[in-house]
Amino acid sequence: MLPNIHIYSKNHFLDEILQQKNTNYNINKYNSYAEPNLILRGAQQNIVLIDCLSYSEKVQELLDRLYTICNIILIFHKESDLSLSIEHKNIHLLASPINYKQLFSLLDTNHFLVYAISENLILNRKLKMLVKIKSDQMFNIALTEKEFALIDYLLNQKVEKKRDEILGEVFGYSNLANTYTLETHIYRLRQKIGNDIKVIANTKEGYKILIN
Repeated sequence: MLPNIHIYSKNHFLDEILQQKNTNYNINKYNSYAEPNLILRGAQQNIVLIDCLSYSEKVQELLDRLYTICNIILIFHKESDLSLSIEHKNIHLLASPINYKQLFSLLDTNHFLVYAISENLILNRKLKMLVKIKSDQMFNIALTEKEFALIDYLLNQKVEKKRDEILGEVFGYSNLANTYTLETHIYRLRQKIGNDIKVIANTKEGYKILIN
């Protein structure tokens, strides 16, 4: 599944260069401020490029709406652009005129920090939280260190993981440990997320993250 790149800029060079670079992205270009309705659909990784010069009056609003659910690259033209509130947000700065080698490096290495488990649930690895999308509203779900570690661990596995493996690699228990720590964490995660979204499945082979 290819990453989505959403470009907010009146500059046509950005999308033209990205189209020529390779076919490893789905590229979407917006000539107006309108937020894309399908920004979360069709990809686990969503990257937003925002050109401050094109959208100077709307950049902060865009950042506030998208930083928890997308990886953002902010193209700035002057120091005043950096007066925007960008602390603690998953935002990468790129000075204009653009160094395209630097841009490609950002695209190729940083788009996994915000990961769409499904179109209704986003994992923000930088902020260590989940974002639930319901009826076009966003709800931030804070995670403890171990809750985050459990989800992130399972996301990085290609096959189901046995209970004892998870207890050892995530929680630091020995194989002989008699504990309900894993079950307790999964129960608390399900309570936080809600019954309408199932995230961690328990199969005969072990535990896995449900991605769709």
